[in-house]
Amino acid sequence: MKKSFLILALAAILALPSFAEGPKTPIRDLPTADYLNLVRHPHGRESWAKLDGTLTHRRKGADDVESKIFMGILFTPERTLAQIVVDGGEAYRVGQGYDVSPDSTDVKMLSKPKDGEKPLLSRIGLRAQDIAMSFLFWNARLELPRDSAKGQDCRVFIFDSPDKTESVKAFISADACFPIRAEWMKNGEEKPYRTMEIDSIKHEGDFYLPGSLLLYGPGWKTKIEFDEISAGYSKDGLPADLFPEKKQ
Repeated sequence: MKKSFLILALAAILALPSFAEGPKTPIRDLPTADYLNLVRHPHGRESWAKLDGTLTHRRKGADDVESKIFMGILFTPERTLAQIVVDGGEAYRVGQGYDVSPDSTDVKMLSKPKDGEKPLLSRIGLRAQDIAMSFLFWNARLELPRDSAKGQDCRVFIFDSPDKTESVKAFISADACFPIRAEWMKNGEEKPYRTMEIDSIKHEGDFYLPGSLLLYGPGWKTKIEFDEISAGYSKDGLPADLFPEKKQ
């Protein structure tokens, strides 16, 4: 695989390790522990991505919600740093280490919505930590038989949240090592209350990034479409506005 992948799936975004020679065992057939190690650890070349777009949220019995959305992501060998800005001001910073630990994810709200308003992210079914695919760093309880998602052959895993209140069923591309679909289920329930999936992918230089994302649950649906994307390697310099606290 000569290309590096930057994806969000709620997006989310991970960098796919690049193998010049390739492992003796095909990636899709690696033992569970080795495969998950690839999924969780981006390659050593530091890289970044910027995504600008629009989100539309529809909920039964309510008016549609539309907003601009910006995401900036930096990948380092030690951790992923991401920022998300919505509605011209509501901003979050996410740090994601690569260890399976409750302390590996750090979320900070940089700026709050207007007085009395509920944060937009919570209204549209998106969590800031989704941007760093934090559920991949929960405890992997089980690998299920392979299945398909969006036409991709996937390895399927169940990840349990650190507080044991929910789990995620993740459909991860068998060859590319990135999540195509994630289904959140509350303990004791078999049907997901929230689903996130990559709807389309765009090509930018050496990188593939999400062109659009879907999030949905009973009675609601959110679509995020990115019309401006860019990505590069950190050695060539970082954009000055990769992590703006506010983006008008």
